[in-house]
Amino acid sequence: MKQKDYTAFKALDFAKDPDFIGWQLMPDQNNCRFWEDFVLKHPELKPEIDRARAILLSVKFNVSALSLPEQQDQIQQIKQRAVKRKKRLFIYRAGSVAAACLLGIILLFMHSYPRNEKPFDTMENISEVQLLMDGKRVEVPAGANIAYLSNGSVELTKSMHRISLLEGNGKVNRLIVPKGRRTILQLSDGTKIWVNSGSEVTFPSSFATNKRQVSMLGEVYLEVMKDRKRPFIVRCPDFDVRVLGTKFDVQAYEGDRAQRVILAEGSVQIDTSHKGSLKLAPNEMGTVTDHGLVCTAVDASHYTSWKDGYLYLQSEPLSEVLKRLGRHYNVDISCCPRCCDLKCNGKLVLTDSISDVINCIVSTMPITAKKKGNKIEIALTDNKSMK
Repeated sequence: MKQKDYTAFKALDFAKDPDFIGWQLMPDQNNCRFWEDFVLKHPELKPEIDRARAILLSVKFNVSALSLPEQQDQIQQIKQRAVKRKKRLFIYRAGSVAAACLLGIILLFMHSYPRNEKPFDTMENISEVQLLMDGKRVEVPAGANIAYLSNGSVELTKSMHRISLLEGNGKVNRLIVPKGRRTILQLSDGTKIWVNSGSEVTFPSSFATNKRQVSMLGEVYLEVMKDRKRPFIVRCPDFDVRVLGTKFDVQAYEGDRAQRVILAEGSVQIDTSHKGSLKLAPNEMGTVTDHGLVCTAVDASHYTSWKDGYLYLQSEPLSEVLKRLGRHYNVDISCCPRCCDLKCNGKLVLTDSISDVINCIVSTMPITAKKKGNKIEIALTDNKSMK
């Protein structure tokens, strides 16, 4: 192992160093001995080393949360690829990805209605968030949040500052969030809704005295203000969710084979017309498919992390991950059939750049990515770089 002066290194320096990354990703007898001796000689640097390890852990992909056979298979594949290719190149790229994802982490911490038969009529034709109020259309600036106030007005804010105050009008409002955009909507009762890319919410300017009801398609995370006299109902294409006051995520994209409700706090009840009902407790997921209604124990934070700028993945097929990224960044991502079932695990930080995110995946999987305009093609190959 090549000797160098690490005594002035900070956490980010270690996280970008090829030899340090090699120790973390592919430990062997030599690099383990070197770094263990180094920590003993320089205990004052242990906090920086621990932070660097945490950085790499946060961006490590397709390694954790695998079953034992999957772990053994993935480790063997990595070793084989390391022998076939230049190990230094792989490690250098992993370091670059770690730095890019670290930047993403730093930026993250700084800063009664009918069901909609055709809710996405205009979704493909818009690039910014749209708020429709009885025929009046308001384009919401990128990064702005929307709040319906008790006096009937609508406030648009960005970075905690008011940028616009609109006169509320009409009983029915429609919020359209296209692919590549996200927003936060606060309803007149104080309920907050995080609206994900490619989603839509229909809601009133103010609620009735006996119930609160909204309808949606896509994905939303809700923190419902408690009101025992007025239950809160979320209407989706194939089911309703009934709550009093709670925190939960609803995934109901049109065309998805399964639609889900994931409960973080409180309790919710899923009601379907032909598949019965299901009551969820915290850290349970209700899945609605053509075959029925199923309850599964989960870690709810893994399903709600998208609102905070990252994804937790547990043995999720690559094809599903790419579909989620395509919505998030409004990019067309195609995946060759041989890649679709590759398992993805770990924490994936959603930086501002789709190239950084794709490179993070490419750096630890036997795939290549080629970008052509607004399209990305993923293929199974030994050539590992974003073109």
